[in-house]
Amino acid sequence: MDWYKELELEEGAGPDEVKKAYRRLAKKYHPDLHGNTTEANEKFNRIQEAYEGLMSLLSEAPEAENKTSASETVAPRKRRVRTPRNFHARYSGEK
Repeated sequence: MDWYKELELEEGAGPDEVKKAYRRLAKKYHPDLHGNTTEANEKFNRIQEAYEGLMSLLSEAPEAENKTSASETVAPRKRRVRTPRNFHARYSGEK
């Protein structure tokens, strides 16, 4: 199946164009608007499959270009949590 053709797009369309086309066609061919006919269900499922496939392809491409080695990654700083001064006196069970 040609996902671009299914979403009525030209080859090489970006994620924003894919999302717009999906929303437009999903609204147009939604089964609830066509009485849950088999044709509407099949068309809607093909549109949904094309959208998911294209979005996964488009999201993988930038990740492959921007991969960094483990030595280049920086761990996030741990946030220090402060307890109130009277916490232990309050919750230790002693009165």
